[in-house]
Amino acid sequence: MLALTNNMKKYLWTTALCLLQFTFLAHAQVPPFMCHLSISSPSGVSSLCNAVHIGQGRLLSAAHCFPEGKNTITHGIVLASCGGEEFMDFSNLRKAPDSPKGTLGEDISLLEFSPELKGDWIVPTSYPAMYFAGGQLRSGVDCEILALRGAYPSKQLKRIKVDQTMELRALNNSSDEPTQIQMKLKSGGALNAGTNVQEGDSGGALICRYSKNARHELVGIIMNYGTDRVTKKIMQNAFSPVFGPGAKKILLPKR
Repeated sequence: MLALTNNMKKYLWTTALCLLQFTFLAHAQVPPFMCHLSISSPSGVSSLCNAVHIGQGRLLSAAHCFPEGKNTITHGIVLASCGGEEFMDFSNLRKAPDSPKGTLGEDISLLEFSPELKGDWIVPTSYPAMYFAGGQLRSGVDCEILALRGAYPSKQLKRIKVDQTMELRALNNSSDEPTQIQMKLKSGGALNAGTNVQEGDSGGALICRYSKNARHELVGIIMNYGTDRVTKKIMQNAFSPVFGPGAKKILLPKR
């Protein structure tokens, strides 16, 4: 009976360690630079979006998450959760200029806040040529899409690997400036639930690295998805490049 009790104790102890390790890994898989935004605008409209911590008191997100502009942070409520940290003290909101209708446009915004985050951040790339050549993704470049889904605090990380079946391209506007990144299946088919972005993913991250030994950099911010007019199936994911003209404008230091 004593041996059985010891075995039971050993089993329970091992199980507890496994559960503890699983819980740690479940939390560890969410990069600390990924943030979740709960937004209540002055008009009373509520929404959930993602954001990416890029250091120096700044978060990048999608511009359409803030339809009322700066009024959202001055007269509304924005709760940001990054890792184990939460804050609401935003000092400024900067949005990329709206693009003319019918053109390839950007959809990116910059939230500035006063508290200093303890968590890690990710660097927006300054060298898009490391990842794209002639608009095509370079061979050997590794990319993935990250978004937090669900209401706080039960949000979970959605990770979409850009594999060999997908085509990731940087597209230029009429002024030959990179204003959008699109991801489609090479077969031309519809994206499935495991590969398409969805409502609430806006503001999430497209991250890439040029080799397995390199550190990931932020390349794009999730803006929307495109659907087929007839079938309504999702055919492409779209991102605002962090190296586009609108992104460069909002990332420039204020004078």
